[in-house]
Amino acid sequence: MKHPLLNNESKHYNTDMKATIYHFESTISVASMVDVCEFEIFKYKSRLGKKEFKNEKGVLISREDVKMSDLKKIETWKAYKDLLYTVLHSHSKLSVRQALDEYYPDLEYSL
Repeated sequence: MKHPLLNNESKHYNTDMKATIYHFESTISVASMVDVCEFEIFKYKSRLGKKEFKNEKGVLISREDVKMSDLKKIETWKAYKDLLYTVLHSHSKLSVRQALDEYYPDLEYSL
């Protein structure tokens, strides 16, 4: 099983953001990280189709493309939240990293 956020197929988070998420997992509890997931899901749902972005060359990205990207992020955060729910009740006071390592010893990470 691959980690929903920290894997090479999760292209919408760069290495710096993945390192931040990895750090969060090492320092905050499972219950707190579930709250982070809820916030991220709410954030992307609330801005769905409303923001415009430019790519690295300064070209405006269509609202539809941004919307599709945000929908993918919502699904990714939901998958992560679902993963956390599997360990929440029995490991709620452990850090996310400790709980996932204990519950999913074969979970694949890549930054």
